Amino acid sequence: MAYYSRLLILCSFFFSASQLSAQRPFDCGAAYLSVGETNATRLYKLEVNNKGTQIVPSLLVTVQGVKLNGFGFRRQDRFMYATKDTKNSDNTTSLYRVDADGKATELARLPLDPTYAYFAADVSPDGRYYTILGNTNKPALFYTVDLLSGAYDLKTIVIPNADISAPDIAYSVNGDKLYVEDANAKELLEVDLDKKIVTKRYPSNFGGSLLFSGLFGFDCALFGYVRSSGSFIRIETIGKNQAVGTAKALNSINFAQSAGIDACACPQTVKFEKTASKIVRPDTCSRDYRFVFMLDNECNTDQKNITFKDIMPADFTIQSIDRQPFGGNIIGGVGQKNIEIQGMTITSVKDSIVITASLAPVFKDSIFKNQAILKNLTYPDGGLYDQVSDNPATIKSNDSTVVKAPLLVKFNRDTVSICETGNIVLKPNAQGRELQYLWNNNATAKEIRINQPGLYIVTVTTECFLSIDSQVVIKKPLRVNIGDDVTVFPGDSVPYTPDYQYFNPIIKKEWTVSAGAKIKCKNCINNLARPFGEETTVKLRLQDEQGCIAEDEAKIRVRRNIYIPNAFSPNDDGINDRFFINTEKDATIALLDIYNRWGDLVYHTENQCFTNRYECAWDGTFKGVAQKSDAFTYRAVIDFGDGILFEYKGGVDLVK
Repeated sequence: MAYYSRLLILCSFFFSASQLSAQRPFDCGAAYLSVGETNATRLYKLEVNNKGTQIVPSLLVTVQGVKLNGFGFRRQDRFMYATKDTKNSDNTTSLYRVDADGKATELARLPLDPTYAYFAADVSPDGRYYTILGNTNKPALFYTVDLLSGAYDLKTIVIPNADISAPDIAYSVNGDKLYVEDANAKELLEVDLDKKIVTKRYPSNFGGSLLFSGLFGFDCALFGYVRSSGSFIRIETIGKNQAVGTAKALNSINFAQSAGIDACACPQTVKFEKTASKIVRPDTCSRDYRFVFMLDNECNTDQKNITFKDIMPADFTIQSIDRQPFGGNIIGGVGQKNIEIQGMTITSVKDSIVITASLAPVFKDSIFKNQAILKNLTYPDGGLYDQVSDNPATIKSNDSTVVKAPLLVKFNRDTVSICETGNIVLKPNAQGRELQYLWNNNATAKEIRINQPGLYIVTVTTECFLSIDSQVVIKKPLRVNIGDDVTVFPGDSVPYTPDYQYFNPIIKKEWTVSAGAKIKCKNCINNLARPFGEETTVKLRLQDEQGCIAEDEAKIRVRRNIYIPNAFSPNDDGINDRFFINTEKDATIALLDIYNRWGDLVYHTENQCFTNRYECAWDGTFKGVAQKSDAFTYRAVIDFGDGILFEYKGGVDLVK
């Protein structure tokens, strides 16, 4: 009976030759189960029959000297990765790489939170991260260990408000989902580590704790082992045959273990990659590109009657089919943009389809993206699925292949606006040597100055190619208005929220004020200004991407109204009994001296009183003695609150 197992899809990664020689990789095409003992871990090889209904285990090897858990299989180097089941004396957790001979090599000591228990883990499908879930405490705590970094960099990911106790975690076949079996809630969870949230919860119907969920079945289901019953189960993940999260029991197998069961698996599927590169020829005018479609059938059986389809990017035409080893009938192809190959047979031998396509000489964009697709791929249970091509140059799975072509000419923006003066310079970006320019107004310079709205087209030619781009010029000039002149009290600040119009992106904002005045920021739109002196000028200057300039200014005038009486009558009749200084807004009396006719200082205060205050006034006495009617002089220094001191001198008559 044939046995198959289709599991995780991962991306390429290579260890050094010295590392590979030290450890022997596993064979791909199987699932593996680890069973913990007192001081060691036994590894079993698991195979699933072609009906997907029975799992057959066989003892493979025993890992001596260390007890491991949290296994994940990495297809790129065909090693297992796991962590030590117990913490080290320094509270770190050791990360190991395990080979087919049961040899465990310690890679790093990870400073994981010692208050959590770590035994749920998997390797991400791109082969980069070893992902760990910390159990026991709340909130849910994940770690990702970067297997591509020499230092095995560690990143902590906390899922807020989530209390998860999971015997294991597993990535989906294409890597777009991370499944977690929550033993607390008896639910199958989908977790998004980038967003740090549980995206979906599915009620589960399997009893007991699921000890591992690392095996993907032929129809995108999870396989698991229920320790309490000893049953292998199939858990639905796509709702094809039953509700997502529900389980179907397969066969039961009993393992004698002291503690800990985990699992991992090597994927079996058709790996499909697409690359593109420019063909370098002696003819410098060549615009040919080679597209390589790599097909790697990791299954144990041939994939028959497969359809391959691809649509070339815009402005590409197929020139030749250089290699096609999979048979079948070709539809489209040479001279067209589309190609379809029906009835292909993909064996377990890795091979490629190679196509040469040429890029048309007239185009507007230098970046092209597209994907090919394989249709009618078959699971061993008879189900069909499709597989889109992957760009191997990126970490992301199943993404488009990017072609970057040498663009001759391109405007940064399709539409720009002329300045208030009706003047602007059009400057297209051009690449290449010995370029010749021709504008639709018959100009032949690389850049032109125009003063009218309209459509401006430039054609750039070389000996080989021609490229055209255009720019629309409209009349929506840059303008700004910061507001009217204002009058304020000393010490007050004035807010500015300018009214401005623009079309071209603004690249420079500059505020200026008179010397001594203050502004909140120099390079912003909304601002706050504090004047200095009697009058302050505030100005805003804007400049856009096309060099257009708009500016506006306003004045801030300061009002310092002050009244100092020339007479008072301290006779306690309640009318004009005190001599004090009046201002429109309270100000500090920095100094007030009053002298009699012989020059004697009869009253003095300094930085203790304020204007408009009766208690800060002179009551007409000197050393407690009421003065007779007479003429007096004063000297006052007033601080209005903006740091400028004003001096006032004069006379005041005391009248009885």
